[in-house]
Amino acid sequence: MRDLVDTVRTFRSHAVGWVVMALAFALLAAIETVLSPHFALWLDELFSLWTTDPALPLKASAARITGDSNPPLYYALLRFIRAFVPEPTGAILLSNGIALLAASTFVLWISARAGKPLLACLGIAAFALSGPTLFFFQEGRAYFLSNSLVFALAWQAALTVDDPAVQAPPVRLVLLGAAAALSHVFAGLAAGAIAAGLLACGLFGRRRDLVLQGVVLGGSTTVVFGLWLASAIGNIGWIQFSLAHVTTAMLYVVLLAVGNKMLAPLVVFLGYAAWLKRARPLLILFAIAFTVFIALPIAVSFHTPLITGRYWQIGAPALIVLLVFLARAFSMPPATPWGYAAAIGVALYLVVATVKGFASVRFLLGSESAWSGANLVAKLAKDCPSGAVRIKALGFDSALATDLYSVASGLPASAFVTADAAPPLAARDAPCPVIGWGENVTQHDLAPLTAPEADILKTLNVEGSPGDFTIVRHPSGFVVLRAPTPAHSVHSP
Repeated sequence: MRDLVDTVRTFRSHAVGWVVMALAFALLAAIETVLSPHFALWLDELFSLWTTDPALPLKASAARITGDSNPPLYYALLRFIRAFVPEPTGAILLSNGIALLAASTFVLWISARAGKPLLACLGIAAFALSGPTLFFFQEGRAYFLSNSLVFALAWQAALTVDDPAVQAPPVRLVLLGAAAALSHVFAGLAAGAIAAGLLACGLFGRRRDLVLQGVVLGGSTTVVFGLWLASAIGNIGWIQFSLAHVTTAMLYVVLLAVGNKMLAPLVVFLGYAAWLKRARPLLILFAIAFTVFIALPIAVSFHTPLITGRYWQIGAPALIVLLVFLARAFSMPPATPWGYAAAIGVALYLVVATVKGFASVRFLLGSESAWSGANLVAKLAKDCPSGAVRIKALGFDSALATDLYSVASGLPASAFVTADAAPPLAARDAPCPVIGWGENVTQHDLAPLTAPEADILKTLNVEGSPGDFTIVRHPSGFVVLRAPTPAHSVHSP
């Protein structure tokens, strides 16, 4: 009870931190609202919604969740939420909101016990307004949950390294490591990398407590991840190891976390930290963690490819934690004018990174393969007979393909038939205003914006003269309408 009273008093004495954090959350909500016209579901999010269908019995849900190539924690959370909030967008935002609230509460709690609630408020504000949060908060995948867990883990590690009086109980580390391992492969890797950093700090600084924490965190993460991997190894293998994949993964980190053309000031901050004795333990912690996080998947990928798309950005919150703690170290007594200048520089860097992150988010949202034809199909095909709308099967079996198109449009799966399973059809004889629909077709050697009409009709097993049909195109796909259905314009968000 005394600890609780002391914690409350500590929070009351740092009202500025509360105000900053509240403003950051309000700004996050405002930014997400501004970006919302650009939000649209894409293939992986539709798969998340299919996996967590609240209409399924729990046993069937569990089979879908455990049958995926990703760990089950995010799916389990989203499935639980959709039992109460079946509307997809609302359920996605609520699940990510819970992740943000849980990580923020944890960071506030452990920091208050260490006498650093103001630092926690500033760190949470920086995380809430970072590029990865702005981008992934609206998305129905495991990335934001993973980001939140990495933020919590990195903060716990930095707090322990920075203050020898702060201890992390083994049970807490076991739970954090297990949660990371069950959220995403690279979240588990980040937990292991942070464990390696703790171990290195313990060995260099002769701190047995850090050695023990590193062993506990690394061991628990490895065991839990290994158990999951043993059950899921047959579902993994779609990633290819190539320079393009590695470059794309690095680009996500630069655009969302570091900031475009902002590497130079980051190097200056790190160089000053290396010169400042009290900042070196933090630098060792994160230098080892980042090295392991980058080098290990590259080495493993020569045997089993691991690197693609957004994976490396899962570790980006650790960079935010490092910068916040370095700003504190720069301004601690006996700070010099250079130290104060460096701390102010870090604060400005984080502000500019948020601005650049917002611009990058708008760019990345515009480049996603959103299923932009869904609203048009939902409007025009709602009264069509079963099997009237032909679809491109996406490389999946026909049952899963029709389910995904059903999730996207809100129409029953029976409304769709894969083009390969449908007989030839003359466009003028189509029983529905929507003859066919294709999404994600750019991954199947068909450029929807430029492909000849004959090629699009052929992929749907449809024949017709120019006056018999209209093709509505968008960057990731197309909708073929029976003439004289009024033409509609579909814009990718």
